[in-house]
Amino acid sequence: MRRSLPLIAVIATLVLLSGCTGALGAGDSSSTAPTTTNRTVEVAGSGAVDAQPNQAVVRLGVRTSGSDAATARQRLAENVTQLRDALSEIEGAQVTTSGYDIGQDHRRSRENPDAEPTYVARQTFEVTINDTDNAGTVIDTAVQNGANDVDDVRFTISGERRDELEEQALQNAVDRARTKADTIADRANLTVTGVRTVTTVERGYRPYEAQATAAAGDGGSTTIESGPVTVTAQVQVTYEAEETS
Repeated sequence: MRRSLPLIAVIATLVLLSGCTGALGAGDSSSTAPTTTNRTVEVAGSGAVDAQPNQAVVRLGVRTSGSDAATARQRLAENVTQLRDALSEIEGAQVTTSGYDIGQDHRRSRENPDAEPTYVARQTFEVTINDTDNAGTVIDTAVQNGANDVDDVRFTISGERRDELEEQALQNAVDRARTKADTIADRANLTVTGVRTVTTVERGYRPYEAQATAAAGDGGSTTIESGPVTVTAQVQVTYEAEETS
């Protein structure tokens, strides 16, 4: 029995060494496994859409004067009534008051202090039409029926159409943001894996503005050329990205 003890000791030693070798091998395997680190890429993207207008807005006014406020107001009321009646004959014309004012003409008082005071009454309007080709007709009709101020003409779009264009502009902005994020990630050895947050930073709208010119004295009609309107959008996007090392 005593002679078998060394053999048992040798076997035990080999088993122990085998266990140590396995532990060392496991340690080597875990140290070389790839690790993944979450990163983010934050970018801004902008988009724009141009479209032809489907509305025109003409801003104009009626201005009268008198020796007192009551006289100026009465004359203004008469001219405004004539103007409204004439504009009502234009199909689809929507007339809204945008301003009303009665006051003394202080400029004339400063230029001639001894003159009797003069009062000025003014009422301004916005005339909206869906047929943009009739913008010149609105101006001619207004000038011939009491309007003596034509401020400007804006070619615009309806609310429903604007919502459609805003969606397109937002889509373009998001697409642009993703393109920028992919470019940045590629240069930094990253891969975009998803979206963490999206924020709409700004939505804009630019109507086409044209300066109106009254019809010539020879009876010619006024023609106003329209142009495209632009709807814009900007987004801020934070993307999730992965780096493998």
